Amino acid sequence: MRAVNLPRGTKERTHMIDSTIPGEILNGKLIEIDVSPTPNSSRPLFEAQLREVEPWLRQFKKNCGAQGCLYFSEHSNSEGHITLRVTIGIIPDNRRKELAQKLQTLADNAPFEIKLRTQNP
Repeated sequence: MRAVNLPRGTKERTHMIDSTIPGEILNGKLIEIDVSPTPNSSRPLFEAQLREVEPWLRQFKKNCGAQGCLYFSEHSNSEGHITLRVTIGIIPDNRRKELAQKLQTLADNAPFEIKLRTQNP
């Protein structure tokens, strides 16, 4: 896990994307995720999955209204490894389940590593 300066009241953990993520979204605790390929996963597959999900993320953001519920960007390091960073803003309660389901669908299609930043209870 990389060292980061986290805002007070947040924590970071790294693991494979799993059933905890929808729960964190539904509880309103998830504030940021970094999604990257695992060391043994295919980079072309990961990039194809990103191309597939990014239009959905854009549409999700557009449908959230003016409060800015979702921000995302791609980052690549000097070795060319790509990470998708999704920063979660205020997601209306009626949209949380949809976001949780989409991220779970993404997780089911390829092995991703994810870094979560959540609000402490």
